Amino acid sequence: MKKTIIVLILLLLCFISLVACEKEKENETGDLIFTYNSYRDDYTVSINPDVRWSIKAITIPATYDGKPITFISDFSYCTNLFQVTLPDSITHIGTNAFLNCTNLSEIKLPESLVSIDFDAFLGCNNLIKTEGGLSYVDNWLVDCDPKITEIQVRSGTVGIAIKAFDGCTITSLSIPEELKHISTRSIGLDTCSKLNIITVAKGNPIYHSNGNCLIETSTNTLVRGCNTSEIPSYVTTIGENAFCSSKNLKHIALPHGMTTIQAYAFYLCSNLKSITLPNSLTTIERCAFYHCTNLKNIIIPDGVTSIPRMTFANCTNLSTVILPNSVTVIENSTFDGCTSLEAIIVPAGVKYLPLSVTDHYTSLTVYYCGTNELYLDPFLQPTPKILYYKEQRPTENHGDYWRYVEGVPTAWCAND
Repeated sequence: MKKTIIVLILLLLCFISLVACEKEKENETGDLIFTYNSYRDDYTVSINPDVRWSIKAITIPATYDGKPITFISDFSYCTNLFQVTLPDSITHIGTNAFLNCTNLSEIKLPESLVSIDFDAFLGCNNLIKTEGGLSYVDNWLVDCDPKITEIQVRSGTVGIAIKAFDGCTITSLSIPEELKHISTRSIGLDTCSKLNIITVAKGNPIYHSNGNCLIETSTNTLVRGCNTSEIPSYVTTIGENAFCSSKNLKHIALPHGMTTIQAYAFYLCSNLKSITLPNSLTTIERCAFYHCTNLKNIIIPDGVTSIPRMTFANCTNLSTVILPNSVTVIENSTFDGCTSLEAIIVPAGVKYLPLSVTDHYTSLTVYYCGTNELYLDPFLQPTPKILYYKEQRPTENHGDYWRYVEGVPTAWCAND
């Protein structure tokens, strides 16, 4: 029996090793190292450290071992490198990929490229071309002077690198007809608190602007909004980080027909006091209203089925939350840091309140729409007051039940 157990353990270890090798396999071929990514079924390429300081020119192949090479990883500090030839298979250039390649002066970015990550060309002063405070590598915008407040991306630019506007406090952004690769991570997350104007040149096949909103035309997704946005009626999705750090945004109504609010959509909108959600809404993703410190009340429309983690975390002035009958799940940390939370209406479909939903909130009352017992996390302290819904006047224990009075949740009293 003991020998059998040992054999099984050895077989398990061998299996784990094989799986690990399958997920990430490095192959060194001369000046380059190729790393297989099983998730994407492709290869990432980086420089062989042995030639990092001597290599002068490099041509990256389109494939390795029959798989495409799509990701540029680490060619940093190749200080003698002056020329790089990229294949049409490359889709991503990673963070610090060519950091401090001080002599690099020749590179042609392929049409297949869809993303350049943070500081990919930092220190490549012989490669970067600066116009009006905006820094370009080939036909991509990669950085800008933090003093710039009005940005007009030059004609012919096809992409904006991740965090290209990092550190800027821009007030207006103008996008050319040719630009097709942009995200909220490109525009900036924490530094666009003063953004008021967004325009897109007519004829752009990917994006358009309307109501000071940057909108992906094919999906009607609002990619980036700003302090003065008026959301068009046809928008169906508020994109990830779309209004992040729009600190002058105080009130907003989302149009009927909208179905999705993606992760971090209103993150750090610290002056947002109210938001009206349409009845068409079905999905709210994690951290959607994280750190909206002036938001006081929220009514979730019927159709939303779950409230994901940290949706309202650190909404320190949030006092009342009304959840619809369609909600069946409240995830952990949903209301973490909501120190002013006084009342939450919980539908009957929810059977369990996780620890951080009510942790540390001594004045919280849970108005539960169900008649059966609501299960609380056993470690929850202090225990919130839970009232159970009852339309008819209870015969005893009146203080344990509630009903609506003119639309307001109200506890029964013995004299009612």
